[in-house]
Amino acid sequence: MLVVRDGIASAFVHDFLDLRLMQQTVRGIKKLGYTFTSLADFDCRVAVDDRLIVTGRASRTIKLRDSYLRQFIIGRDGSHRQETWSNTRQTGTVKIALQPGPGEILVAIGMDERPVKPPGILTRLGQKLTNTFQKWRPQNLVTAQARAMKVAVLWDKTATGAENNDQTSFVNTFHVYGAPLRLVAVSDLPNTIFDPNEVLIAPHAAAMALSVSDTRRITQFVRGGGYLVLDGHTRLAETVGIRYPGGTVTVERVTDQAQVDLPLQWRPAISMERFRLPDRAVIISKDTENHTSLAGTFSVGSGKVLYMGSMLDPFTTDGTSHYPFLFEHALKAFDRMQPARRRSIELYFDPGLRTEVSIEDLAVLWRRMGIRVVYASAWVFSPQYTYDYDRLIRVCHANGILVYAWFEFPQVSPLFWAQHPEWREKAGAGDKLPSWRLAMNLANPECRAAALQFMTSVLDKWAWDGVNLAELSFDGKADGDKPWAMVPLNDDVRRSFRAAYHFDPKELFDSASPHWWKQDKIGWNTFLAYRRKLVTELHRAFLTELKAFASSGREVIVTMLDSLEHPEVTPDTGIDSSAIVGLMPEFHFTLQVEDPASTWKDPPARYVRLAERYRSILPAGAQFMIDINVVPNRLVEDTHLPASPAIGVELAATVHAARAASDRVALYGDATVRTTDLDLVSYAAADGAQITSGNLKWSVETPYAIEMVVSSGIRTFYRDNQIWSFWRPGYVLIPPGKHDITASRSWFHWFDSSELTPQVLQVSAPLLSAGVVSGGLTLGYDSPGPVYVCLSKRPAGVYVDGPNATILPGAREIAAVLVLPAGNHEVTIAGSKGVGLFLDFVSLISSSLIVAFGTSAIVILAVLYASIRIRRRFFRR
Repeated sequence: MLVVRDGIASAFVHDFLDLRLMQQTVRGIKKLGYTFTSLADFDCRVAVDDRLIVTGRASRTIKLRDSYLRQFIIGRDGSHRQETWSNTRQTGTVKIALQPGPGEILVAIGMDERPVKPPGILTRLGQKLTNTFQKWRPQNLVTAQARAMKVAVLWDKTATGAENNDQTSFVNTFHVYGAPLRLVAVSDLPNTIFDPNEVLIAPHAAAMALSVSDTRRITQFVRGGGYLVLDGHTRLAETVGIRYPGGTVTVERVTDQAQVDLPLQWRPAISMERFRLPDRAVIISKDTENHTSLAGTFSVGSGKVLYMGSMLDPFTTDGTSHYPFLFEHALKAFDRMQPARRRSIELYFDPGLRTEVSIEDLAVLWRRMGIRVVYASAWVFSPQYTYDYDRLIRVCHANGILVYAWFEFPQVSPLFWAQHPEWREKAGAGDKLPSWRLAMNLANPECRAAALQFMTSVLDKWAWDGVNLAELSFDGKADGDKPWAMVPLNDDVRRSFRAAYHFDPKELFDSASPHWWKQDKIGWNTFLAYRRKLVTELHRAFLTELKAFASSGREVIVTMLDSLEHPEVTPDTGIDSSAIVGLMPEFHFTLQVEDPASTWKDPPARYVRLAERYRSILPAGAQFMIDINVVPNRLVEDTHLPASPAIGVELAATVHAARAASDRVALYGDATVRTTDLDLVSYAAADGAQITSGNLKWSVETPYAIEMVVSSGIRTFYRDNQIWSFWRPGYVLIPPGKHDITASRSWFHWFDSSELTPQVLQVSAPLLSAGVVSGGLTLGYDSPGPVYVCLSKRPAGVYVDGPNATILPGAREIAAVLVLPAGNHEVTIAGSKGVGLFLDFVSLISSSLIVAFGTSAIVILAVLYASIRIRRRFFRR
């Protein structure tokens, strides 16, 4: 008998090969006397740590470490059966009761947690009754106000290396999100009073330095209702309920519950000590391969703990390496919030990346995430399709969002490319261009004139609020050994350069030429200087064409790659940042700067340096902002970053650093930035506001306009004891300065006279002032472009100290949108008057009576129904 044991002969079978070849191979092996038998028919056993696979009569024991035992049988058809879970955690060698049959496989696994049982019938009934009550109860019922996130970080002054990186990462993580924090030295703990309004953070170094008495005090603080964050194996972790059964697990690929569809990778992989959270803990991070818990939250007495099995970040001080969503988890676990937000984010939007979502839904999402401006790609014109820009702009305006035309010259549009093959850009070699852009030859006078005409026609056809002239430069790499990556080398450029310098620039790439770039350094530098001058002159041409647009009160933005901090950008792209800045006194535009792709994985502090560099050369009063690129294909293999796109704390820190340039920050783009990140960075932008609250009273001191977060059930507000009409459910709009805000609190609002006056729901520009006057509202602002004011009702009139305002219809909960002119203006918004006031008053009375009648009818019917049921039960014959 021919047998192969203790070895496997294997081969790949590709589905694109003829199946007859596989059949021929099998027949040939059988002719040799071999018989094919399933591995499931052998007595095989594979055991790795607390995982076991068994077939036949092989040994069925498994070694567990404080784990729940899960076991099941895989049948011949691949189905699962006889699955069971142990009721308690087990430790040591355990005998498996299940026995696989012929051809079947036994699987046994040690699990950190038992599966959550589905709710019972009583739980489901209770939830149904609660949901029914929620539908019937008045929507203005005030809910409990969540507390603002404030933290106290224990600090070990002696910590160095990884331990110091870790504790500094905690500080930076909460700082970039705008949470107030204080440092508490471990040596000062005996004299420190814990604040129940603060979340206490005990980094690994500080927790290791705690005395027994300090550990006991912190544990008592948590049991009494305090909140604690800690990482790694320490005595404090054991005291609050973490168990360590022994052994380690190698962690590399991670799934975080904050974004389960985004795979994370710890770089490098680490060996983490196994731990067990208390029962009924909520797991927030797991090892993707073996489902080992990496972090979770659980209750201790009246308090709560957020625990991470490894240090937050032993490699950097940015808090990015292991748990990028720590702040999000802390907000949820401890029922905290950010107290205020600002509309400072501007977002790039490419319709081609959002084909599955309607613009109506997107615009509402942008509005709710605090987006102020959208830059919409203005080149989506092809022989087969043209994007509906009219609909985009109309819907965004109805949501109070500005829309700028975003151009990417020297690309014009796919349609322009198809119609004018004679004007296409050319590289030094080959027919392909060195980037995604379908670049045109703007050195050609006719092509440049047509491109300028295209831009003007697009701007004239639709009601844009501004224009973003982005990346008007060359793509590729300035490398004489890579002529296919070098542009422009079209015929117009070659003729122009030859006429001025008496040789063809293509000779720079010919090793047989006396002008070969490695021999003729002067010639090479001359060509690079020619390209720099051409890019600067193209900016001048396009800005000249945009003068009329800018003079109409709409903003012009020039977005360029930075060449001050990154001088290699100039030879590669032709961009001379100093020369572009030199155009600002002649042309009125806002400068937006982005760094090159090679730096996108660098620490966020790079934008602080960038802002300082430009501030030193910008003209007085110049508008300046930074553009951050969030892309899914960033190369991060040689970093400690856990994901290709910038996410969580990394993005928050990057936006925080970019605000060193100005309050305005641009993000690319709508399809690549996490929605939660968009939301949180708008809150982090309000970190300068000081808010104290209690008993429906808020004392506010803020250097800029904010939207203060309040309970969504509150419907009446007062500022300095006067009615305040600048709010929407969940937010109160507050101008700069010191203010006292109070609110009424009532279960029912049978009659709410505030409905008779206009209500400002949001404003696209920061408020400089705001007030309530007899029969209306006033507000002041200063903006480089139009301003959109969303109202709860259409006003009787609008008075501006300048050009008149336009009133547009709003979307969903927005009744009307005011379009106000650019500049510094004071505006008065008049409420209903005359017949309109009378109709509003009658409508308010009638709606209140309807509510009163409906509520009374429901109560009467409920009483009648209850009395009938009682009579039938107790007086039945």
